[in-house]
Amino acid sequence: MRSKYLIDSLTPAQRRFVMLDNVVGPFIVNLLINGVIAWLLFRKATHVPMWGQSGIAGDTIATAFLLPAITCLIVTPLARGRVRTGRMAALDDASWRWVPRNMVWRALLMGLICMLVLAPLTLFLLGAVGVRELSPWHFIHFKATFAAVEGALVTPFLALWAISDAPAGSAVVSQRA
Repeated sequence: MRSKYLIDSLTPAQRRFVMLDNVVGPFIVNLLINGVIAWLLFRKATHVPMWGQSGIAGDTIATAFLLPAITCLIVTPLARGRVRTGRMAALDDASWRWVPRNMVWRALLMGLICMLVLAPLTLFLLGAVGVRELSPWHFIHFKATFAAVEGALVTPFLALWAISDAPAGSAVVSQRA
């Protein structure tokens, strides 16, 4: 009986790669990088408004697009390299075939999807709880956390897509029956 969950069809090495290298790692890295970026840009501000120049909305929209796009440009060649060198078996999963194989198009698509889904949802939730502005330190915490969560959500998909792009001659692991 074939499992309906993709995670059940992964080898132990693929599972570790997806969960540890592409969930935990990106959470920590994006938390630190985006915390530092926010600190550098906003530490001397008196407040960070929701809207307007240097506002929460603009920064959230930019982060929602740029983080997955840049991450895709990093993760895709690293994951493909593991498959190409035989350190990881490729994943044979036809459900990923709709994703562009071209890394730049893939990065743009993922950035656009996240910008159109995560940014409005996040801004709606901030508005719903009455956020009009944040102190610089609250904004730094918000930006770091938003980026960490976005990275942890997006990067596993990027990694799975990349190991599903098996180059010719790579060892392929089909989904188990």
